[in-house]
Amino acid sequence: MCYSGFREGQTPGISYPTYDQVKEDLLIIEKNWNFIRLYSCDHHSKTVLEVIKQEKLNIKVMLGCYIEAEKIIILVLGEVNILKSNLNLIKKGI
Repeated sequence: MCYSGFREGQTPGISYPTYDQVKEDLLIIEKNWNFIRLYSCDHHSKTVLEVIKQEKLNIKVMLGCYIEAEKIIILVLGEVNILKSNLNLIKKGI
């Protein structure tokens, strides 16, 4: 299942769903799915992984990344840090 927890008035890069909003979503998702797909590696992705870990949810993540030429170094470094601290939650793929 593809997941983005953004609500009305929230915008990637500007304002993000809160821990409680993500938790609310993931508790609903967990009833039917064990894998979610995230399309970026940003503050929202970090919150999603934190909720899964803290709430001990049975959800694995296929983590994507969004790359812009001007920001590639920052994004890759951020992605590596998120990956290192959440390897057990991230689905390995091609």
